[in-house]
Amino acid sequence: MKSEPVTVSVALCTCNGEHYLRAQIDSILAQTRRVDEIVVGDDVSTDGTMALLREYEELHPGLFRILQHPARLGTVGNFESTLRRCTGGFIFLSDQDDIWKPHKVETMLARFADADVLMVFTDGRLIDSDGRPIGATLWQKWHFTRWMRLRWRRSHSAFADLMHNRNRVTGATVALRRELLGDSLPMQMPHGYWHDCWLALHAAARGGLVFLPEPLIDYRVHDKQQVGIAPTQVASMGPAWGASMEEFRAALQERYPARAAAFDDSPRPFLDSAVGVRLRAALRAVLDRN
Repeated sequence: MKSEPVTVSVALCTCNGEHYLRAQIDSILAQTRRVDEIVVGDDVSTDGTMALLREYEELHPGLFRILQHPARLGTVGNFESTLRRCTGGFIFLSDQDDIWKPHKVETMLARFADADVLMVFTDGRLIDSDGRPIGATLWQKWHFTRWMRLRWRRSHSAFADLMHNRNRVTGATVALRRELLGDSLPMQMPHGYWHDCWLALHAAARGGLVFLPEPLIDYRVHDKQQVGIAPTQVASMGPAWGASMEEFRAALQERYPARAAAFDDSPRPFLDSAVGVRLRAALRAVLDRN
C-alpha cells in the first residue's frame, strides 16, 4: 500500500514585524527539507509587514497563503486562525522575528517517524536584537532543568504541569501532527495560558509530547516581542476566553479521564513531608548538576 506523501505547513503569525521578518522568512526558505506552504496570519499590521509578505508571495508563487485579519485577534487568536488554514500533515509554528537552523524541519520531521508522536518542541539559542548570541538558551531561561525533563518523559507529569500552567514549551520551537488540532481547537483556556501550553497539554494527554535538546532556532530577544521573554511585551492574548479555571479543569477531566490523577489536589503525606521535600531537592540537585 502506497503511503501518503509527507506535507509540511508553516503557520507564521505577524503583527508589525517588518524589522526582523525578512531574516525569519529567509531561514524558512533555506531549509534542507523544503516546506510545502507558508500560511501567514497578519494581525492588522500598520508598518511595512504586508508589503514585505507580498514581495515574497510574488517571488515564490504558490508557496505563500497570506491573510490579513479585518480586526485584531491577539496572539492566541491569530495562531488559532492560522493553524486552521494549514493543510499540511505536519505544521511548524513560526514567530516573525527568529531564525531557524537550516536542518530544523528535517530534524524534527524525523522524530515523527514514531506514529505516537503528536508534538515536538526544542530548545533555542537566545540572541539579541542584532542577532548576537547572549550566552543562554530558552530551556535555561525557563528552568526546563534535567529534573523537569526527566519528569516530562512521563506524559502524566507533563500533563499535570501544563494543566497548572507550569509551561516550558516555546511555541516558536513547536511542530505538530495535524491530527492534534482535532482535540485542541478551538482554544478554550483561562486567561494567562498561551497557545503553546494549550497545544502541549493536549499532546501530553494523549502521550504524544516529546522534546529535542538541540537548539534548532535562534530566538530573538527584543523590546517589541509579541510573546516572549523581553522586558516588555506589546501584544495581548486576544479576546477573553471566558473559561473559568473550574470549567477548564472539568472539561479536561471529561475529555481525558485516564489523566484523572493529575486533578487530584489531595495531600501526599510522604512526598509533602519534610523528609520527602529534602529527598526530592537532593535528587533534583544531582540531576541538575552541570
